[in-house]
Amino acid sequence: MKRFFLIALAFIWISTLHAARHQKVFQSSYLEKPDTTWIFTPSGYEKQAAANFPVVYLLHGWSGNYHQWDDIMDCQKYADQYGFIIICPDGLYDAWYLNSPVTGKSQYKDFFFRELVPAMEKGFRIDRQNVFITGLSMGGHGALYLFSQKPQIFKNAGSLSGAVDLRSCRNDYEIPGLFGLKNTSEDDKLLLSYSVIGNIEKIAATGKEIIFSCGTEDQFYKNNTDLKAKMDALGIKSTFIVGPGGHNYPYWKANIGAQMKFFADRVKPAVKEVLIMQHSHLDVGFTHLQPVALALQVDYINQALDMLDHTANYPEESRPKWTCEVTRPVVLWLETASDKDIQKFGDYLKAGRICISALEYNTTPLASSEGLARQVYDAAEISKRFGVKINTANLHDATGLPRPIVDILKDAGVDLLTFAINLHLSGTPKPRPAVYRWQSPGGRELLVMNGEHYSMFDQWTNDNYKNLDTIQDGLDRYLSYVSTLDYPYDFIYLTATCAPSAYDNSPPNFDLPAVVKKWNEEGRLPHLRFATPKDLLARIREIPYDKIPVVKGDWTDYWNFGSASSATETQISLNTASNMGVIDLLSAFGTSNKQLDQYRKKIWYDLNFYDEHTWGAWNPLDIHDPFPTSQWNMKANAAYDGMALSKFSIIRYLQQLAGNPRTYDTLKGVLLVNPTSAETTVYPRIPDEWFIPGKQIETWLMGGDRFERAPKLGKFYSPVKLEPYSWKKIPFSQLKEARPDVAISSGMDFIETAYYKLKFDPGSGKVVSLFDKKKNREILDVTSSYGFFQFVHEKPDPAVDSLRRAFHVRSVENERIGLTGWQTGWKAAYSTISQAVCKVETTPFTATLLIKAKAESTTGIEQRIILHADSPMIDLETEFVKTENVMPEGIYFVFPLALEAGWKGYFDTGDVPVELDNEQLAGSCHGWETVSSFASIHDKLNGASLFCPDAPLVMFGGFNFGRKLAVIPRDKNPLLLAWATNNYWETNFRGSQPGLIRLRYAFRPQGSFDPVDVSKEAQMVISPVIVHPVAETNSSASGQFINIQTPGIRATYVKESEDNTAKIIRLVNLTDQVKDAGFELPGSHYSSAWRCGTTEDKMEVFKLAGNLITVKLQPREITSIRVE
Repeated sequence: MKRFFLIALAFIWISTLHAARHQKVFQSSYLEKPDTTWIFTPSGYEKQAAANFPVVYLLHGWSGNYHQWDDIMDCQKYADQYGFIIICPDGLYDAWYLNSPVTGKSQYKDFFFRELVPAMEKGFRIDRQNVFITGLSMGGHGALYLFSQKPQIFKNAGSLSGAVDLRSCRNDYEIPGLFGLKNTSEDDKLLLSYSVIGNIEKIAATGKEIIFSCGTEDQFYKNNTDLKAKMDALGIKSTFIVGPGGHNYPYWKANIGAQMKFFADRVKPAVKEVLIMQHSHLDVGFTHLQPVALALQVDYINQALDMLDHTANYPEESRPKWTCEVTRPVVLWLETASDKDIQKFGDYLKAGRICISALEYNTTPLASSEGLARQVYDAAEISKRFGVKINTANLHDATGLPRPIVDILKDAGVDLLTFAINLHLSGTPKPRPAVYRWQSPGGRELLVMNGEHYSMFDQWTNDNYKNLDTIQDGLDRYLSYVSTLDYPYDFIYLTATCAPSAYDNSPPNFDLPAVVKKWNEEGRLPHLRFATPKDLLARIREIPYDKIPVVKGDWTDYWNFGSASSATETQISLNTASNMGVIDLLSAFGTSNKQLDQYRKKIWYDLNFYDEHTWGAWNPLDIHDPFPTSQWNMKANAAYDGMALSKFSIIRYLQQLAGNPRTYDTLKGVLLVNPTSAETTVYPRIPDEWFIPGKQIETWLMGGDRFERAPKLGKFYSPVKLEPYSWKKIPFSQLKEARPDVAISSGMDFIETAYYKLKFDPGSGKVVSLFDKKKNREILDVTSSYGFFQFVHEKPDPAVDSLRRAFHVRSVENERIGLTGWQTGWKAAYSTISQAVCKVETTPFTATLLIKAKAESTTGIEQRIILHADSPMIDLETEFVKTENVMPEGIYFVFPLALEAGWKGYFDTGDVPVELDNEQLAGSCHGWETVSSFASIHDKLNGASLFCPDAPLVMFGGFNFGRKLAVIPRDKNPLLLAWATNNYWETNFRGSQPGLIRLRYAFRPQGSFDPVDVSKEAQMVISPVIVHPVAETNSSASGQFINIQTPGIRATYVKESEDNTAKIIRLVNLTDQVKDAGFELPGSHYSSAWRCGTTEDKMEVFKLAGNLITVKLQPREITSIRVE
């Protein structure tokens, strides 16, 4: 028999006659009397001295004590059977396992988490990855309540006959005294706030499962059925066992076995190794001015080389490695590095101690498919320079990428994409961490590690302190959390920066290698190993491929709603990207020169810089602070610089195509260019000044903002048919002034064309009806309080809470365990225009409803709804001067549509159509979308598309911001929303955007959704026909750049190859069927065609049938072809 012995201070530890049962007595300041705890260790515990064991906390019921469970059943039997450590604390008769709001000496929740759990973890070899809790009656409530308070500690939880709604106990079980009840209406609110049923939503986002049971004759049976209904409504996984039985020992003895088996079935093998990726997270800005941030990143490569040199003799697993998170700093470093350092860099690259990610920046869905492709060009050059394959890519901080990235990266030789999503104002697919096979619409698959947010090794372990026990505690807690996620692998992947000293733009942590080395020398577990994304890929490839789950859908980004904090600059950048498509098209079929080649590269630099995920400083609400002001000016400069260079370049290429000299006396004709895949007929509008004789110089075309794709002033001339991707030169002598076949009529409250009758209220400015004459149907929901293209201002309701915390409360601690801070029930206040003045303006081919009005947070607003005599497209324009305001707000333009319930939504991202919800990853953003060009909404027979050339954010169904909807409700008569501006971010993005904002949209009613037709219409809005003067022409001339002969196929991009020896054609199949796509380049001489990679390397030769090139295209797959 062992002696009793005393451990001073906190508790008494007694080994009993039973060799595997231990007793601890706690003297706690949180409790009014000592707490005795029994611990049952399983057979083999002493022999397996290096093993950790799963644990089950068993909580007793009201009036019971620490040995109640052993009285009911044989705890040792279950400990031995399942290998559990079973811990039975004393609930002190009636403590209810919570913190009493009135009794300072009954703070059981604090005792449990601050003293009991740490003591158990210190005194016993507990596997923190497999911790469970359950209890009976009062203990059933206590188990689920404690689970809801700190779900990260437990893997699963259970309850037997739990009193899960304390309101049912308000008059008994010592509840009145524990809570200080006063028999008022406030009692129920107080009890609900401490009840399981009032706290269960806290675990909704964790994905963790609960098991609970209750007999049908039990007094708490209704409590438990109510809890089951609430969990089902919240989407919480649960197993609810119902059967005959009362509130008694026989029931609990008969049912505890099912819970023990439930827990045992969920015990997962422990993680044996942690892979640590050292890197610096690049925010181009945020912590430093942009040039400083990039300069620091360049210097960090030098520091990394020093670190690798100094640790060359470390053991292999403790030898640090460095990952260049993106390529831009590498490109800049190579421009100034010495030959010696470049050689050393290359040697480390080949040895695997340095790794480079394939993407230029951590980018956003503002990027077109070509913008995404341009992200990997630098990686291709670096790969060639050093003879090392770059086959992994990182996206850190940002929260999603368009689905076409799968094809783009696969064709760039990338095999693994690693996400490190920041959960601030966002979300992520679950589970995380996890490995996926992300499948493209055509069936190709890219391996994805949906990893933790960057710097999580630092954040969990506090490694800056270099204390191994602290690191052990942090890792154990993290792995305990991971164990609750059904993570199936024996390794985990975390990244390290220099947190908390520096999370972003941080230098290499020179202390970390010594810490890892010492950890491994002491034989601590789990094993630590430095790794790069390439090492991670090698580890993932050890997993049987068919065991890696497949995910299909768009990884729709959350964060990009911040791009509407700079609506003007975003509009400019998007328009520049559209110009760039024309520039590259004309360059491929024209004559280039070094100046224009350099400008094209600079424009792409500006576009990718603007699309990068950092908009500015960490403190943008301090609008008078020079730090955020300077950062924003430098970010905005990319938009303005790219715009200016694109206008210069496009005019130069148009001048070349027109054959215009730099100086000429008179204009003789017009050049029309259709840069889209849509055949179209246009009535060119030519300014009167083009007909005035006199000297003309090219410089005049580039002055101010004169360049417009199509002039907005002048007369309309005879219709001209243009083939896809074609041009025509027409002498003025062949043009005649045009008149529409059907005249437009208008009155004080209506406009009528051959296509529509639009009615409006002149007093309010509300468009109350839009009738489709061709389909004989009303397009609008005429019962809606909103009209067509209705301005709506949104802000947190001042009567509730006017600050950003109304919709989001950030907790970094919660984000570490996968919980976001969205306040999904937040209350918003909405306002529309007032003091409206309406006017109808007409030309022979258009009628415009002009609405001028007052609107919140502006000095006034103008809206134009433009109906055409010759087209069913409705053009929409708005301009307003935004006032200074750092309080949270958003501006929308609303379209209330008459559609049946069950409608479907569609949008394009990365130039590829996506179906709302059905083709988006669960956990990605469904509430708002960043579109490439359109958002469409349709029931079985009817629908409409909104085209977005200037402002890419939309919402389907209603006002969804902050609601974190998993699926958008499909109620009758939905709203389609254009989200024009907001300043909802409190960091990174602009806090206020005073000044003039001008935006364009277009709207087109339709029948059922056809992605091919909608895509063509979208292209005509995004990249309309260009009208350009011609100096010398006596006869018509025409040409076609590319002739695609297969329906459903469009060219997303056409460009000259980087080596100036070929044309690169990127095709997308917009249909759901495999297509043999045939195309030719009329007027061009070529002898070979190849399927090529994203960065233009040859992959597969095609046979030519004359000039016809035929390519097999999978559904919605982007494919690159090299034509020489």
